[in-house]
Amino acid sequence: MAYSCKNKVAEDSLQDVITFDLGSKIKEEFKVLVDSEPALKNLYQDQDTAMQIMQVMGKKLEVLLPSNIQETLREMGRTGEPGIIYLKGLPTDYYIPEKGGILERVNAKSKVSECLMLGLAYIMRCEVRPNNEQGGRIIHNIAPVNGLENTFSSKGTEPFYLHTDNAYQEKVPDFVMMYSLVQDPDVSTSYYPISGFIESFPKDILESMKKKQFKIKSAPGYSEIEGIFALLSEEEDIAQNKKVRLRLYQEPRGRIEAASEEVGEEVQKVIQAVERILKPVNPKGISLKSGEAIIFNNGWGINKVGGVMHGRKGKIKNLQRWLQRAFLFKR
Repeated sequence: MAYSCKNKVAEDSLQDVITFDLGSKIKEEFKVLVDSEPALKNLYQDQDTAMQIMQVMGKKLEVLLPSNIQETLREMGRTGEPGIIYLKGLPTDYYIPEKGGILERVNAKSKVSECLMLGLAYIMRCEVRPNNEQGGRIIHNIAPVNGLENTFSSKGTEPFYLHTDNAYQEKVPDFVMMYSLVQDPDVSTSYYPISGFIESFPKDILESMKKKQFKIKSAPGYSEIEGIFALLSEEEDIAQNKKVRLRLYQEPRGRIEAASEEVGEEVQKVIQAVERILKPVNPKGISLKSGEAIIFNNGWGINKVGGVMHGRKGKIKNLQRWLQRAFLFKR
């Protein structure tokens, strides 16, 4: 039977965020259900198994989760709104290892958090797909990696500027889900609503952003990937709605450049405008505690651009900090 749950009154710093706090209401029930699932050992190795687990866990969450949370998640999955959902009091693993390399830690824990993330994606009516990162695994484990600590990436410890995820890919995730296993209280996941700045761009810059003339590159620490895209583009979803998508970095130099010499001057004007408008931004942030998750709209909207850019505030001092991430795509 689903529990009832009211929206938590948002703090001033979270006024753009829909927040739900489950307390401890579904924790033990969900853990017992996860422990009874025999296919979990293949979760990271086999895409088909992961999809089966997503369906099983989603149906279990449909019984356990309060109806108002389910309705909000489904609305987000359908329309992209609200742009951010913050979930507290979620089930966590009985044991969360804090020593060893990240893959050792993943193998040593149960799979409560992974099952929860897949189940939430099912509620949203989204697909979870692997990409080029972390060997094509469907769930990414985000923690500092030896040798890459100084990179501006999910493998580093440095603060990471605002961005839309996977802007260099042909298929950009519609949503990014992050679940916290180990917190660093000095570090927060930053966010900035796109609606708050997109109209600050002059009309000629917005028109230039709609042209397929930008070479967008992946971050250091990954396989070198790049593609040529418009920064503002339109596409149709399965319901034939017009989706407007933004691909952007708060600090574009080194990540965005002209696709050819012929468009170099126009592209430089766009980069300068981005720097002028976004570099001064001091975004809000949420320091996710163990058992908390946040879901972002990754920069799109129906008939108009929406969602948020996100990043990381603060330098990671606790090298055991551990987030898990999934990329979600509208069905």
